[in-house]
Amino acid sequence: MKRVYVLIFLICASVSWSQVEYQPITGELLEHWNTAVSCYFSDTYNYESGKLPDGIQELCITCIEFDRDSLNIYLLGIDVETDIPFLLATGEYGGAYNFSKSVASYDEDSDEIHLYFQMPFSEVSRTGCYRWDIEEKALVLLRYETSDPSQNELERVNSLLSDGDIEEAIDELNNMLYPGNYFSSDEMLARLLRSINRIALEEQNENCYQRAVALFMNLPGFLFTGDEWYTAFDDSLDYMESCYSSYMDLSEYVMIINNYAFFLEQTDDLYQSLFVLRRVLDIEPSRMVAHLNIADVLWTLGEAAEAKEYYNVYLEMMTDNELTHQIPVRVHERIAMH
Repeated sequence: MKRVYVLIFLICASVSWSQVEYQPITGELLEHWNTAVSCYFSDTYNYESGKLPDGIQELCITCIEFDRDSLNIYLLGIDVETDIPFLLATGEYGGAYNFSKSVASYDEDSDEIHLYFQMPFSEVSRTGCYRWDIEEKALVLLRYETSDPSQNELERVNSLLSDGDIEEAIDELNNMLYPGNYFSSDEMLARLLRSINRIALEEQNENCYQRAVALFMNLPGFLFTGDEWYTAFDDSLDYMESCYSSYMDLSEYVMIINNYAFFLEQTDDLYQSLFVLRRVLDIEPSRMVAHLNIADVLWTLGEAAEAKEYYNVYLEMMTDNELTHQIPVRVHERIAMH
């Protein structure tokens, strides 16, 4: 049997206490009280005289589990002189609870008693809201309230990604508590990368390559990115053996890297583009367009000899796949130059 005491600080509604008689607790409740003193959750609070029954200046709630996800709750008043607990009201609580993160409180505006539990390693909370019926000696359940701020933040992230607000989405993710309860880091990286690529292609359609590159520059700001995303894997086998491959196919991953390299080339960041393209071929050597892209970058950098090597590989691969009609004219022209 699990036991808990939750101290509750109240300013109670005025009542004619002389009409209600309270008795000291006895039996199982008294045994529970005597064996669970160490389960207090907050400090003792004193109250002004007249706010509570005569002689009572401290209130607490003690909870006894009677079934799975079910508690009997007891509102007790402690006699200030004798420390004897008097039973003031009883009630029930149903649903998830966590005694190590619990608090009871009184809401003066609504005249309600709230019994709050925060779940372990989570922002999920559940609160039972009660009205103290003094004459009936009952805590009358009004409603349960649940809250999950991290889930709300994740829903906002989904909306931000749909709208292309990548930087804001990453900020939300970085500030989320207990993120591992809500998403896999590899899954979220794949989602971020897919969203970034989608918006970057829209920027390409507007010839806004600087903005396309800037979108990718947001990704390292995500706390779970770790290494530079396009250098995280040595080869295709390394990728396929990773958890990341469960959320994005190798072909899509390589295509996005290649797109990023192209955007870099269009902004004249040629050396970085070349570095990224070499990573593409490390992972997928058979990617024909990457050979063409590397050749183009090398040609622009004045490395004609090495560029021709890549043009020749590209030409051979396209011929083997019966795609000669798609080979750009510049490939033949540059290979033919002395």
